[in-house]
Amino acid sequence: MTITIPLLWAAVLMFVASEGILLYEFHNADAKWKQTIVFGASIVAGAFGLFSYLKGIEQGRRQTAERLIDKWTDPGMTPLRDLVREITEGQTLTSTLMRTTKGAILGGDELQARSKVVGMLNFYEEVAIAVMERSADELMLRRFFRAVICQAFDNIESWIRNERTIDNEGRCYIYLEDLVERWKEDDIS
Repeated sequence: MTITIPLLWAAVLMFVASEGILLYEFHNADAKWKQTIVFGASIVAGAFGLFSYLKGIEQGRRQTAERLIDKWTDPGMTPLRDLVREITEGQTLTSTLMRTTKGAILGGDELQARSKVVGMLNFYEEVAIAVMERSADELMLRRFFRAVICQAFDNIESWIRNERTIDNEGRCYIYLEDLVERWKEDDIS
């Protein structure tokens, strides 16, 4: 039988034990050692405070990643997920959703599909920014989104390049592109 103690509880136990030992030593120490013991207890308390702060940051990143995953799996995102599948499986060609000029008028179906593509890319850009700004747990997002985002980007890259050209905006979806390059280079599971 193996007993596993989570890191947080191990840290709390070490802190409580250290502070208890230092309190005992302070009580039994000569006056000349009391300041040194107080200093040591302050260092231990500061280290525990820093540990707690860093664990809070880690938890915040995890919650952001979970929120993005929840958003993607929400039933309201089904039309976007369906379009991603259609594009990656070659059932919908992105060339049919491209504008030829700025302000070009698309038909009803093309316009709806184009809106879904923009919604999908905006969501992926949100994921990319969260990863690049380190406000979300990249490993969790990578495990969940890597295949979907990389395949979607590969299949829609020409559409993005066309939009950049027409709108004269070379940085459109640049964080997404950077994320895809990063995730393709690294082979971290």
